[in-house]
Amino acid sequence: MKKHNGHFSYFASLYFILFVLVIIASILQIHTYLIIKDNTEDALAASNLASAVIDVEEYGINHNIVVSNPDNAYRLFQDALKINMGLDEEWNSTDHSGISGEVIIQEYIIYNVRGSNVDIYHFGNTTYFHTVAGGLGIVEAPNGQKIESTSVYSKISFTVEGIFNIRTEAVKDNLVDIVKN
Repeated sequence: MKKHNGHFSYFASLYFILFVLVIIASILQIHTYLIIKDNTEDALAASNLASAVIDVEEYGINHNIVVSNPDNAYRLFQDALKINMGLDEEWNSTDHSGISGEVIIQEYIIYNVRGSNVDIYHFGNTTYFHTVAGGLGIVEAPNGQKIESTSVYSKISFTVEGIFNIRTEAVKDNLVDIVKN
């Protein structure tokens, strides 16, 4: 039996290099996910705010801040989301920034507060409207935050493609309050 000097060190070095490459790939993947998360949060918040067009006439008369036309607000939200996330007409990413496939609006909810009543306009799988009498401070958005003023909530989902074609489902939601100072 012959001994070959240095084979173990070559073997160990090869595995060490492979281990380092796996760690670097993991760090890059996590960094990519964090960038997508931050960009999505910003786009969702900006789109919610873009859709929150208040009724200035009602504010002038009753000092209630309410979204004037919920149907129009939903269309504004969709248009703003497409622009803010760089989506085409089929709701797919145009800049291939890690988003793979269609962006889906799961929920879009407007909470109009009038006195202590909360009018809820829900757009999503089921579209409906209802009023919760005395609901101020009791009604909660799907993310668990209590509704204390007129607010807009949205939730989207999409597939994220990472290194080595690893795909995962991303879900992001956001609630913006419209308050007077």
